[in-house]
Amino acid sequence: MKILSNPKSLKKYIDKHLLNTHFTDFNINYFELHKFEKNEYICVAGQKLNYLYFLIEGSANVFLTLKDGRQILISYLIPFHVIGDVELKRFGISRLDVVASQECLAIALPFEIINSKLGKDFKFWQYAVETISEKLESTTETLIISSLYPFKIKFAHHLLNSTTKDDIVNFDSLTSLAVFLGVSYRQLLRVVHEFENDGIIKKHKSSFQIENFDKLEILLVDF
Repeated sequence: MKILSNPKSLKKYIDKHLLNTHFTDFNINYFELHKFEKNEYICVAGQKLNYLYFLIEGSANVFLTLKDGRQILISYLIPFHVIGDVELKRFGISRLDVVASQECLAIALPFEIINSKLGKDFKFWQYAVETISEKLESTTETLIISSLYPFKIKFAHHLLNSTTKDDIVNFDSLTSLAVFLGVSYRQLLRVVHEFENDGIIKKHKSSFQIENFDKLEILLVDF
């Protein structure tokens, strides 16, 4: 991780994402701009996380590490995702591994500042609760789709929820994506080809380009 000393860029990103609106008494001096290289850990399971992160560029993968050392991909993160909100009340100890899947930029708010300066900031804590609630709702929605709907509906849901500002959905490999989505590689490949033939997506080496959002949203119209 590299701390970037660039006040103008920091202010630009804060203004762009209206971050100041989530604090009663906003102070830009509380914040830092951090850069993570591809494959660098943002969080390490079992270790203390020292910052609350607001992902502003790039993407990251969230892994659950099993006792035998295997890692299970459980989520993809894109801007403007908050990292570390769950750890706020876990003494900063991360439960999961978060790894940059490409170069990432994040606004960082030290936990030390949160504990010493923001303990009674109602707007901030309300925002923290909202971000956790949104994650819970997203997880619940994903579970419902997985249980009750055909896989292509689940895939459409994943694409819509993982799209970057450039209409791109990144992935490490189709094999790891299939594991994440809970299907076989062949089943995923079949649906990918179906979506390509329908003009919904275009597959690249490690990403999908969304070509037609209307067709994608029609698949989810009954959900």
